[in-house]
Amino acid sequence: MALPRRAQRLWAYWRAEQRTLRQGLVALALRTLAGFVAGLTLAHMAGTLQELPGLIVLIPAAVGMKGTIFGAIGARLGTANVAGLLEPTLRPGSVLQRNVYVAVVTTFSSALWLAVLSVLASAAFGEPSIPLWQLATISIVGGAIGSGLVLMITLALSVLSYRRGWDLDSVSTPMVTALGDMTTLPSLFLATFLLRWDVIAIPVAVISIAVALYATVRSYTVADRVIRRIVLEMTAVILLTPILDVLAGSLLRARQDQLRQLHPVWPGALRGARYTGSAPPPGVQVFLIHSRSPTGSRPV
Repeated sequence: MALPRRAQRLWAYWRAEQRTLRQGLVALALRTLAGFVAGLTLAHMAGTLQELPGLIVLIPAAVGMKGTIFGAIGARLGTANVAGLLEPTLRPGSVLQRNVYVAVVTTFSSALWLAVLSVLASAAFGEPSIPLWQLATISIVGGAIGSGLVLMITLALSVLSYRRGWDLDSVSTPMVTALGDMTTLPSLFLATFLLRWDVIAIPVAVISIAVALYATVRSYTVADRVIRRIVLEMTAVILLTPILDVLAGSLLRARQDQLRQLHPVWPGALRGARYTGSAPPPGVQVFLIHSRSPTGSRPV
């Protein structure tokens, strides 16, 4: 008798969450399609990957970092939306303004870190790599282009969810993953053209690295204590999660010729498990917010 009763409760829950399930399935289908689009882009980059050794080591980490940064931002915005804290405004101190600030500074700082990790991984495996300043230029400029597009669409999704009552947790994470897949590889590919002319590449490299270092320092010294707290909470994730991605890129580098026919499925395979379990359900998030704050609310 216990099993049928539990089955009835499960069925009743699914029926109550039909709208959320539909939104999540549509967003997840788009994410899967975007993974194959990114794979086709990667297939067309085969010549560039041969010309710029070490770039393939950077790609999985760069794709994964988009989900790390913007997936977390989407989860925070979804939590704020459910808790009634989200407002469609960029005034100082608002939820959107704080998350935009975090997205910008972590994009630049993490891009430099990914370039350093990629060079170290290539050296550790005894593989040749382009110089750090060149890889940093590609990572920072490409990351800035891709993140700008993802950030604008993430903000648009947040505003639409606020106005139309969508479940932002079910929509934002798979959509951000899809956008990260679709924008990261073309952005990195565009950034490689800067290396074709030294008269442009060297000044851009100096400016890019300087901006990344400034963003790193600024993220820990900003006056807003909520932003500092968010950055501190993300620091360990940004430092540690790319290590496995870079190792994956190193393994792909070692088998690049054998795996060339699998280019269209690389991004989807590398990203497949990141969506599942990436953010707790809204009810759990709201419970955590209220349990951690004596006033019943917490800035996000």
